Amino acid sequence: MPPRAELDEIAQAKSMSRPAREIGMSRKGLYKALSKNGNPTFATVMRITRALGMRVRITA
Repeated sequence: MPPRAELDEIAQAKSMSRPAREIGMSRKGLYKALSKNGNPTFATVMRITRALGMRVRITA
């Protein structure tokens, strides 16, 4: 499952309204960004991740 789909599932479980409000997007915009055809920027993915209380760790 692509990371975008996983973020979508988590955001829906927590209600899309709260994460959307926290990152300054509309609920509709958040659904669109996380949809199968969405193409969110890395910055958007990071904002969504933080709004959901998650962290991204990249290691070598």
